[in-house]
Amino acid sequence: MSKNPSIDSSSSLKGRKIALNLQQFLPFRTHRIAAKLAASGSQLAIMTGRLSLREWRVLAVVGSVGECQQRGVGLLSAMDPATVSRAIAGLIKRGLIEQVASQSDARTKLLKLTPEGESIYVELAEERMELQERLRAAFTDLEWMTLLMMLDKLDFLLEIEPI
Repeated sequence: MSKNPSIDSSSSLKGRKIALNLQQFLPFRTHRIAAKLAASGSQLAIMTGRLSLREWRVLAVVGSVGECQQRGVGLLSAMDPATVSRAIAGLIKRGLIEQVASQSDARTKLLKLTPEGESIYVELAEERMELQERLRAAFTDLEWMTLLMMLDKLDFLLEIEPI
């Protein structure tokens, strides 16, 4: 039964063999949480029209790991290659990231933040860290570490056996 009084599914479920309890269905819950986190954290960039959500994700990866290949951005952000490619093209066009040749292999192109991209990354990363600290404050140390360990385990399980 939903905690939201505007949703009463109890009467519509009678006679069904399977009633999916969305509040206990992990993919549904994690998607809702991810959507809320994405909306709350990227509002500054999106509201000012400076970045789309996918552009912020690319900027965050490149800003966090330093120079990296496009493929690495996709792996770390779990975005499909076409989405990553479009976001990178937009960021390059706006002068927020640039492609540079790898020191070890001139054929390999690496992405790196421009000074303007670095400035935006720092501003938004600080905002994201403030959000994380507010969320973190609602948990005990043990709860927080348990949550992170459970997320790591889910991440690992989904890597070896994708749904």
